[in-house]
Amino acid sequence: MRWALYILLGILMLGMFDAAGRLIVLKGGASFEFVRSATSNSRVLFVYDPGILHDGVTSSLTQVPVWKEDGDVLLVSYTGKRFDGKAVARATGRELRYYVDYEGYDTVVFIGSSMGGLVSYDTYLFVADMPVEFKFILIDAPTKRSDFQAPLDKICLIGAAHFAGPISNLASKLYFNATFRAPAEENIEPGVDRDELAKRVEEAKSFPLSMHNDWIRYIIGHAPVAEDSLYGLDVVYMRSLRDTDTVRLEAFDAWDAAAGGSAKLVEVDSTHVGYYERPQTWNGAFRRAIGLLNLDRS
Repeated sequence: MRWALYILLGILMLGMFDAAGRLIVLKGGASFEFVRSATSNSRVLFVYDPGILHDGVTSSLTQVPVWKEDGDVLLVSYTGKRFDGKAVARATGRELRYYVDYEGYDTVVFIGSSMGGLVSYDTYLFVADMPVEFKFILIDAPTKRSDFQAPLDKICLIGAAHFAGPISNLASKLYFNATFRAPAEENIEPGVDRDELAKRVEEAKSFPLSMHNDWIRYIIGHAPVAEDSLYGLDVVYMRSLRDTDTVRLEAFDAWDAAAGGSAKLVEVDSTHVGYYERPQTWNGAFRRAIGLLNLDRS
């Protein structure tokens, strides 16, 4: 009995040191990469916010050429070992103001992938006063915990309750190796670069637990997406038809309410944001989605 008490106290002390180290040592932020189009009129700027376990630059490699057909691209990546969605949104907003002022864009299209949909939404709230036309493409984007499919809607509470710090981060690779599911063969379309796909799988396992759990808390702790908060804007929601374990279709309803009931739905024959598993499928879907945005191509 005494040893059990000692073990419990040891675990509690380890947790306290981990939490303290998280506050003192771990930092986070955002980085940006600007990609100029050589084929568009460049009056449009696409701003890409990735989701959980994705880097903005590498996760979008197969899609950027399609986006560049209609404008320049600003890629957002989450850096460090912490994540603060509001801080990332503010930093992106500052970057966005610079590029709009310097390049003279008249249209900004947010591309929010999964959790990145909320980051795009928060960024828009910071820059809504800018003299440009805003549009949204949201991909499998949840707005709250109940938008997750079972049992993820319950499992995510465990991650949210764990304020992982530098000690927990030592086990990040072990955790992701044990829990990460590699793409199933039936979900990979012909012609995929298997080496690149393998790189993306390993990249997804490289993020620290402290950042991963911050991402989860950001989603399930986010304030409700307000009705009509995107009223009058073009909003397209892309739904992965093979998503059987991540985001419910009902997430579309919240975004549709934000758009005043005018959001458009594009269905994609893919798993949840499976850009590298089905790049040609996604390229076609993005062209359909962009076609619904009423961009000025003159």
